[in-house]
Amino acid sequence: MLGELCKATGASFAVALSSDASHAYFIDDKGRYVDPDIFLAIVALMIPQGSRLAITDSASRIVDAIAEKNKLSLIRVKGIAGDIARGVRRLRVNLGATDSGEVIFPQFSLSPDGMILTAKLLEMLSTEEVRLSTLVEAIPEASLYTLELEADQSVAGKVLDAVFLEHTEVAVAPGMVKYRVGETWVKVHQDLDGGKIYVSVDSSNKAAIEIAKKEYERLGELIESLK
Repeated sequence: MLGELCKATGASFAVALSSDASHAYFIDDKGRYVDPDIFLAIVALMIPQGSRLAITDSASRIVDAIAEKNKLSLIRVKGIAGDIARGVRRLRVNLGATDSGEVIFPQFSLSPDGMILTAKLLEMLSTEEVRLSTLVEAIPEASLYTLELEADQSVAGKVLDAVFLEHTEVAVAPGMVKYRVGETWVKVHQDLDGGKIYVSVDSSNKAAIEIAKKEYERLGELIESLK
């Protein structure tokens, strides 16, 4: 709905905030939902060179590439999204961010603030005279090994709920759950416009690929049981 509204009005972007405004999820000017990993990479583009950025360990490795290109000091914080605030305080970074739609601006508060993030994004886009869609398209594709499962919207939602409840270390965003299996983060997300579920891991890690195959089989069995 936000995507259609954004296109119809010619807005620079649209944003959905959580009830306490700690999480923010963005739609670009072309009406496309911006994956939180992609937005995290855009955050790495937004801050000045030489800055210190703390992110959750579950975030995509594409953020590392953007941070290196922008000459940032990137620090990965072990644990779940709630641990990032402690990392920001301890490591004295300029910015903290998660792949669950949270960004912390330590100069204002040690709590994530979606309202400040929205204002900062609007300021940056206006100052640089660039569209959010242009930034999205400038981020290179992550190197992922991805498997695809058929599942309608109702079944996909139940699968994501089940995955979330099964694991203690998770990262969550609309239509997406990441969870840790050993040292590997597995990303399970649904096609928000269709009837598919995708299981993804870092394609450069052979052990991670084997984990993805096992999770694919396990989730396939779960889908069959839910039909």
